[in-house]
Amino acid sequence: MKKTISILLLLLVIISGITLASCEDIVIIIKQSTTAITTTKMEHILPVDPPVDDHTHTIVIDPAVAPTCTKTGLTEGQHCSECEEILIKQEIVDALGHTESDWIVDKEATTSEEGSKHIECTVCYDVLKTETIPMLPVVASEGLRFVLNSDEKSYAVAIGECTDTNIIIPEVYNGLPVTQLFESGFKDCEFIVSIKMPDTIEYIGAGAFSGCNSLKNVTIPDSVKNIGGSAFYGTAITSVVIPDSVTYIGNWVFAYCKSLTSITIPESVECIGANVFNGCSSLQYNEYDNGLYLGNEENPYSALISYQDRTITTYNIPEGTKTIAYGAFSNCTALTTISIPESMTYISDYAFISCTALKTIIIPDTITNIGSGAFRNCSSLETIIIPDTVTEIGGWAFENCTSLSNITIPHTVKYIGWQAFKGCTSLESIIIPASVERIGGQAFDGCTSLTIYCEVEEKLSGWDSLWNLSNRPVVWGYTGE
Repeated sequence: MKKTISILLLLLVIISGITLASCEDIVIIIKQSTTAITTTKMEHILPVDPPVDDHTHTIVIDPAVAPTCTKTGLTEGQHCSECEEILIKQEIVDALGHTESDWIVDKEATTSEEGSKHIECTVCYDVLKTETIPMLPVVASEGLRFVLNSDEKSYAVAIGECTDTNIIIPEVYNGLPVTQLFESGFKDCEFIVSIKMPDTIEYIGAGAFSGCNSLKNVTIPDSVKNIGGSAFYGTAITSVVIPDSVTYIGNWVFAYCKSLTSITIPESVECIGANVFNGCSSLQYNEYDNGLYLGNEENPYSALISYQDRTITTYNIPEGTKTIAYGAFSNCTALTTISIPESMTYISDYAFISCTALKTIIIPDTITNIGSGAFRNCSSLETIIIPDTVTEIGGWAFENCTSLSNITIPHTVKYIGWQAFKGCTSLESIIIPASVERIGGQAFDGCTSLTIYCEVEEKLSGWDSLWNLSNRPVVWGYTGE
């Protein structure tokens, strides 16, 4: 390397025209140049001392973060607030995880409702698990009295020697279903607070709980079809839901239930007896055009209970109404016309009794039954058309309709009740079709102008022996000629 540098310097001297005194001068120059180059090279290779740093850190504490059941935490750390240098690094602390509690009951199970329970974390109280608690088995009340029904396939039940305040009736007794509550079976049992009936009960007997003035809680099962008269008379029930299996509610069933505020009546109910809600001073009705109605959430006007203004002359029962309660329009002496909707299938007992100004009425072809006394004492009624859907004409249905001169009984009718046309003094003729299997006693008593035309050849066995008590003229085997 030194040799190469010396040659280069010599060439430089020659080219630049420098005059050297001697060869010694050249050597000196070369030596000096080599030394300078070497020195310069060494200066670049030797390390340079860094400048002295006189900075003092301003320490900031990075606080620790406690871990939770589900989130990680951090250890305490440090850093400089001026240069941001991390002095002590924070380390991650693992999440703790949940600590499970024992089962906690939220709602106790009963014989009618399921309960619920849960497990939670004892640290953070998060709910970790939930479960349903099954209903408790039904343990029937002891001391009840059971009576074998006439079919010998089922039992009726009564209070017997039972003193429970909360009565539980079993589904089965001696291997047979319990289907009835005996008539007056629990009457005047003032200690009874609640009654639980099984889904085998089909009939609640007349007066079953009458006078049970402490009875507040009743659930009527979906199996019940009929509720007998005065069944809950004078009880302390506040609300009741009639299941859609029920078709008939007997007389006085809820009378004088003074705490009763609401009742649900399904559209299956075809007949509501007399005075069912008499004395129910707290009961809330649905009002429409002066009519008082009861019903259900879907149809609040299912049952017309009564009409408030007895001076009305005309009234249109709204479409959707399924039944008219017993005596709903009784003694509306100014009523001349009434419109019955096609949604109805039954005209209840005594619905229009003593509507003395009522002249005409058209019964829609959805009606199957005309109740007892439905038009009794409607002395101005001249004509009525009975559709061929009607199968029964109840007792006293047209009694004392003294202006009725013409009526046709369709071939669908099977039953004419006791005194159904008694006192119809203007009725001159009536045809009894061969379909009529039963006729009650005195059905045409007092019909002083009447001739009876019977399509059958002779009296049938189902006709009462007093069916023609007034001995009105009868034409047997009538063919219409």
